[in-house]
Amino acid sequence: MRDPFPVLSSAALDALAGAVERGALVTPFGAMQVGRHVAKGEQADALRLIEALHAAGLDSGALVAALRLAAAARREGEQKPRPSLVWSDLDIGGSRNTAVVCNELFRGARESVIVSTFNLGHKAKNGGSKGNPVLRPLAKRMADVGTLTVRLFVNLRRLEYMSDFTEREVEDAFVTWLRKEIWPWDPVPEVYYDPRSLLPEGEESSCLHAKCVVVDDERAFVTSANLTEAAQSRNIEAGVLLEDPPFARQLRRQFESLIDRGYVRRLTRCM
Repeated sequence: MRDPFPVLSSAALDALAGAVERGALVTPFGAMQVGRHVAKGEQADALRLIEALHAAGLDSGALVAALRLAAAARREGEQKPRPSLVWSDLDIGGSRNTAVVCNELFRGARESVIVSTFNLGHKAKNGGSKGNPVLRPLAKRMADVGTLTVRLFVNLRRLEYMSDFTEREVEDAFVTWLRKEIWPWDPVPEVYYDPRSLLPEGEESSCLHAKCVVVDDERAFVTSANLTEAAQSRNIEAGVLLEDPPFARQLRRQFESLIDRGYVRRLTRCM
């Protein structure tokens, strides 16, 4: 059964309202009369809509008001950015690829990048190049654009052999690993972590589990995928890419508020 109130474009709704207001569209409504005011592809739906509203008891004044209101709501919906589904491996629905999206975001950054990940794990194979290949495009972009600000939020863990380490010793071990295996390039991004992740066992520890990328306050990528080769190309991971400046700004500010309020700590020895 068809919806008696079909969805029309804002242009069609505005045109119908204007026609009713001018007296150019009056009852009994007909296809030829409606067809003078809307595009051919929307004529049938426009006729059904105007007939349904009239049958509901709306006179010309109320009909104009209803059509104007519907046009405004539709216009807002048309202006909202559409999210893109991003997927890793076994895609059968035509979604975007996680590795491709990350690469594009990093290579196109102009002013600022926020990156958050739970796992950075990577170890070069014998004879292979050092550095996490997922992050290599971002490192190159930093080198090419000297004013680019990059902030990397990571999860720091106290491994079993570190049970007796001080926080400073855990940080130093992480920085050594980061600069050797993950980010051997210069310049180096600002790196932050949640110090609660290093609390002794039994206390209320925490972990930084968010996985997302925000670029230039314009584009935001929120995903289940870590910044690892496995998550980018082999695991089954789902995410969403939004070209939505208000949302991108909000997400960036959320991370920066962690810095401002002292909830995360910067690893200054990465520099």
